[in-house]
Amino acid sequence: MAKAATPKVEHITRAPALADAGGAARRDAQLRANLAAYHIQAAAVLARQAHRIESENAERAFDKECNPIFWSVSASVIMAWAALEANINHLVKTFEDENAHNVGLVERCAFLYREPVAAKYEGLAKLKECELKETSNIFISFAALGDFRDALADFQPEWHDEEGRHAELCQEMREILKPVVGMPADAIFPFCHLSYECAKWAVVTATGVSAHYATLIGAKDQLAASWLDLELP
Repeated sequence: MAKAATPKVEHITRAPALADAGGAARRDAQLRANLAAYHIQAAAVLARQAHRIESENAERAFDKECNPIFWSVSASVIMAWAALEANINHLVKTFEDENAHNVGLVERCAFLYREPVAAKYEGLAKLKECELKETSNIFISFAALGDFRDALADFQPEWHDEEGRHAELCQEMREILKPVVGMPADAIFPFCHLSYECAKWAVVTATGVSAHYATLIGAKDQLAASWLDLELP
């Protein structure tokens, strides 16, 4: 009788007994890597959900602020950024473990953990003696994604003297995303950007940053795990 295949979810969640001394460390590393992958998978699922909502009711997808597409897109953006944060935390920890004998590097890693996400990517690249070219298109989108995520997570309405900040971010977003078809002309921030294309951009940006960075520093791309389903319409 043929042996039954092990379901993907079992592959990524089970914690096998490891007898050797380094087993626990390897298991911890795999769990950290899986966490980043879980986040980007969630972001992709939410993006596909936004696409379905937008496709099924194009005329009214954006007609009121409580429409489900806004929940899906904002959550997708936040999860895409969470994937990038979990990814860099994993990479920093891996580098720290590999250099446990070097007190200076361990202390610098401890400092990196307290830095903002973008600074962590830049800081680890420097520790590995790699140059991070922040003028490349992928890192311009990376910075914009961080700004947009911050605006969603720490939202301040227009009447809190945020008009200037929102206008600047809107201009930044307009240079990256196409105008949203069907979006009311008077839609305020952040609703004016919460379309499927925004969610797709967040997922594509996160995976693009991860792939580029993994190549740059010679690491495994955790957001390209074989079990992930990140295909978007």
